[in-house]
Amino acid sequence: MGKDLKGKELGVGICQRKDGLYTARFVSKRTGKSVQKYFPKLQECRKWYADAKFEDEHGGINASGDMTVTAWFDYWIENIKGDSIRPNTIRNYKERFEHNIQTRITLYCMFSDAVENDVIYKNPVTKGIKHNIGKEPKKVRALTIDEQKKFLEVAEKSSNYNQFAFILQTGLRTGELIGLKWSDIDWEKRAIHIQRSMEYRYSVGEWRIGEPKSKSGYRDVPLIEEAVAILKRQKEKLREIKVINMQFKEHVFLCRKGEPTKNSAYDTSLFKLCDKAGIRRFSMHVLRHTMATRCIEGGMRPKTLQVILGHANVGITMNLYVDVTEEEKFKEVEKIESALKIV
Repeated sequence: MGKDLKGKELGVGICQRKDGLYTARFVSKRTGKSVQKYFPKLQECRKWYADAKFEDEHGGINASGDMTVTAWFDYWIENIKGDSIRPNTIRNYKERFEHNIQTRITLYCMFSDAVENDVIYKNPVTKGIKHNIGKEPKKVRALTIDEQKKFLEVAEKSSNYNQFAFILQTGLRTGELIGLKWSDIDWEKRAIHIQRSMEYRYSVGEWRIGEPKSKSGYRDVPLIEEAVAILKRQKEKLREIKVINMQFKEHVFLCRKGEPTKNSAYDTSLFKLCDKAGIRRFSMHVLRHTMATRCIEGGMRPKTLQVILGHANVGITMNLYVDVTEEEKFKEVEKIESALKIV
């Protein structure tokens, strides 16, 4: 039971401070965190306490009266996203929020108090976030044919060459490549069944296997002759590995240690090869972009490419994953040159 400055009982959760303000506080049943507010009048304090407690137990997102970023995030994850996203995605969201957003909020509050106490003149952590509203986001550019050729020539003798070449033939996501097993390959139909994604979680120090990115991620990807040849070379390569971790014995692409190559290690390897080839650096995802662009250049229908890449709609395929290279631009204009003549 709280008391006022004269020692009078005010009720559970309510008390009066030495400066005369009344304060009410309770632990939220939704977030498990303390909710507190101050008032000059006892009546206002009691009203807020009753309303806030009721909303916390029976209400929705405004349970704490003043919505906080953390409270909204918890509500968003539990009630809005819910079962619509994969467990791996939920885990990613929570880790990013905890490590990035909450850290920034804490720093802002800490330095704000430092300003109030004349420790520093200005809060170095600003609330505002600049964003180029209305401007098209920077698009990842696919490799040109010349860049692709230079890269493959240099990468041919690297330990991850088969992986790089296989993405250029199939357009797989990195996680899908890492999670690919020999049982996923239909040699007779010349296709691979994509039914999982796999990545190394540095925060917990272990591999995580999950479902594909979306429902459309479950798909069969056709294999052309070159892709089949890459798989056969990979099978021979695995025979040279002396010790293979039993946990990964069914996986197609393994490193010399007999386990999958970590996501970041692929990009590190790519950067070194790019520098050696004298071309701009790029990440693993650019290989997927490049495959999509080569398919369109070769005359593949966008709808077919959409299914192969595992996109929910063709707009994603064309807007984000397909580039019009300079070479292709001139070739296309040459095709309709006669139609453009006005004299």
